[in-house]
Amino acid sequence: MKDMKVFVYADPYLPDERIRSTLHDIQKYFAVVPEPESAELIFVLGGDGAMLDAIRAYHSYHLPFFGVNFGGVGFLLNDTKYLIEDDMDNAVRMSDSIDFPLMDVSVTMESGEVAKTFAFNDVYTQPGKAHTCCHRILINGEDLMAEFDEPVLRGNGIIYATPGGCTAYSYFAGGVYTLPDQGQFVLTPNVATRPNFHRFRSRAIPDSSIVTIELLERHRRMQYIIADNQGFENAVSATITRSTETVRLTFLKRFHYYEKVIRSFSYNGR
Repeated sequence: MKDMKVFVYADPYLPDERIRSTLHDIQKYFAVVPEPESAELIFVLGGDGAMLDAIRAYHSYHLPFFGVNFGGVGFLLNDTKYLIEDDMDNAVRMSDSIDFPLMDVSVTMESGEVAKTFAFNDVYTQPGKAHTCCHRILINGEDLMAEFDEPVLRGNGIIYATPGGCTAYSYFAGGVYTLPDQGQFVLTPNVATRPNFHRFRSRAIPDSSIVTIELLERHRRMQYIIADNQGFENAVSATITRSTETVRLTFLKRFHYYEKVIRSFSYNGR
């Protein structure tokens, strides 16, 4: 497989000595190219954050990503110990591909300007220091809070996550999971006070939904909208839909992505 051209993205904060052996194996079996334009696959060395950075930088090339985990849990990457047991050539040749949906995000600013971006992981709101969030959440034009007989959502914010992102911020806020082939995104309140967490729990909703998050009481509350790692100050609202584009990640058959996700959520009783 030396004729297969690959581009390598490594977390810039990783020490060279940690990834030297993996880089040597990649160079042994593949033709490493300096730019993604001529590549057939992108190797990502790092953690889930590095994968997110690589997707944001290179998803427009429509290449598959093969992650090698040097971080923590690494839901989106492959475990290095299995790459040691199976040589790099077999690892890539026998891997499975999964297409992950993206979100299209339109953020309306106080100026009236509309900023457009995308998210692989999630779109969420966050309060400023010593503040809480106050939102109206519309799903296909219907006010979600009417279900709880409440006028607004109050708390530390709301998280709207893709299957790829339900293992990130949403997970730590008590969110449920969904898988890339289930046609769902996950909506998770972050420490909701009204309606409280006993009434408003994380839920999966059809990814065909049009979700709008409106930031209320902006004159006295600092609130931000964040799409992956992009923050928007002075935002009024965000409208999120499923993108027509997907991102393809590849995983070792020996430790499949689905198994890792289901095991993690089952362990925590979700």
